[in-house]
Amino acid sequence: MTHDLTPAPADPFRALHPAGGVAALPATPWVVPPGTTERDSLNLSLVLDAVRRHWRSIVTAGLVAGSFGWAFASLLPAKYQAVALVRVDGDGLGILEEDKRAPTQYVDPVRVQSWVQALTGLSVLRAAVDAAGLRYYPEFNGALASAGKSGQKSQSPVLPSEDGMSAAERTTLAGLVGALSVTQLGQSGVAEIAVRTSDPWMAARTANAIGEAFIEEQILTARGRRLQALDALTMQRDELSDRLRGLEQNIVRVRSGSKLVFGETSDVAGDVYANIRQQLIVSESDLSAATAKRQIIDRARTAGSGAGELTNVAFSELIQALRQKRAQAYVELAEAGEVFGPRHPEYLKKQESLNKIDRSIDQELNSLSSTVRNEERVLQTKVDKLRQRMQDVQSEAVEGTGSRVQLARLQTEAEGTKTSLNTLDTQIDAIETAVGLEQSAASFVSRAVAPDAPIYPKKPDYRGGVFRWCRLCFPVHRHPRAPRPQDRHHEPSQILRGDRGLSGRCRIAVTARRRGAGQCQHGLGLRAHPARSGDDPQYRFKWHGKRCCDPTAGG
Repeated sequence: MTHDLTPAPADPFRALHPAGGVAALPATPWVVPPGTTERDSLNLSLVLDAVRRHWRSIVTAGLVAGSFGWAFASLLPAKYQAVALVRVDGDGLGILEEDKRAPTQYVDPVRVQSWVQALTGLSVLRAAVDAAGLRYYPEFNGALASAGKSGQKSQSPVLPSEDGMSAAERTTLAGLVGALSVTQLGQSGVAEIAVRTSDPWMAARTANAIGEAFIEEQILTARGRRLQALDALTMQRDELSDRLRGLEQNIVRVRSGSKLVFGETSDVAGDVYANIRQQLIVSESDLSAATAKRQIIDRARTAGSGAGELTNVAFSELIQALRQKRAQAYVELAEAGEVFGPRHPEYLKKQESLNKIDRSIDQELNSLSSTVRNEERVLQTKVDKLRQRMQDVQSEAVEGTGSRVQLARLQTEAEGTKTSLNTLDTQIDAIETAVGLEQSAASFVSRAVAPDAPIYPKKPDYRGGVFRWCRLCFPVHRHPRAPRPQDRHHEPSQILRGDRGLSGRCRIAVTARRRGAGQCQHGLGLRAHPARSGDDPQYRFKWHGKRCCDPTAGG
């Protein structure tokens, strides 16, 4: 047994209270045990020292992990993603540009989100499954079966139960929902439909089928609303037709059961009453005119011949002639007064002539007053008789008053019903003409195309990353070769992009590399090699030493 002879640290209590009968021990510093390091003393030099001692283990672990990761990525099944853009609201992609944003381009985010959710609705997905033929595709048929065999809980969303949906259809729909992603593109009214499958053509066809199914569902929804409105208007028209027939039957019944004699459109008593009322209106108007004349004549008689009231007696030509003659005599009398004086015989003669005209005017006014009064009495008598006749007609038709009122009400209601029927017929004809011409507010901004390369795993990138790390860890000196004429005039990247006008069946996905590496639409690694002869070089695209396609030769 070994004993640690390192002195213990000083007791702070004893150091502060040495008078307790115990001598205070001297304080000693803390000694770090051999083979260990203090936590506060860890620095970069120690870390570098540890890395220097264990670099072989670190490099080996990195290489092993990278190898396992590269092998795992190489063994993963390829997944292709196709994207289709569908405008569901607003003006599409133009709203993404801030300088073009206008108040009329406002997109309601709640409305857009509702349309985005509608893109993943059950009816849209079922139509897309039928259009794209997914039920015959093994990837979607085995989506739930593989999860059940593995004993794991399925991560597919729970689809709503519906009568008539088979288990295979539910399995296909679950697989489609797992491979589908629908999001709003920025702040615009465009929805991005992304589908990931192991077949690029199936991914593109499914994305386009979902967009087309959504557009078709909108058209069918608009058509359904129009048909519902048509059914409602048709039912309303039928109700109005039945009501009109009932009104016509009531009109016939009232006409046949009344004691009055009715014609085609009105009764005889009603015609007599209307005729008497028209005569009464004319007589009352004449009576008012005669009363006005009498009042004018009375005012002229009261004011005298020299007053201006004679001007209002315009209905008497004799009065107007005497008024003018009196005015001329009055002027002559004034002139005689100035020339001869008031006592001269000529003046007195003019005075007598003026008095004679005044007497004639008074006589004419009296005669007119008597005539107008007689006329007024006659008209008053006529008005009284007409009013009495109206009362007699009303008293004779007392028994038919209720029938006439009822008949008038029924006729008015029938006319209103006919007008409503005509309006409904016009609306129904317009809707029937528009049925089948519905259009959807949604449209494709861009359709999905088959992707050239998978989204994962990106095997060329993995291989290239490993090779680059190997070259970084183990650098190899290479002598730069002299540039060749074809390199100066024809870059491999230009040939791969098709800038030289070359064409072929394979579409090249260029990665900007000096050596011209890329992929064709089948995911094959390609490399451009110049020809060995000829002034105009020909480029061949090879894969593992085998010819894939020749763009210059047409594929």
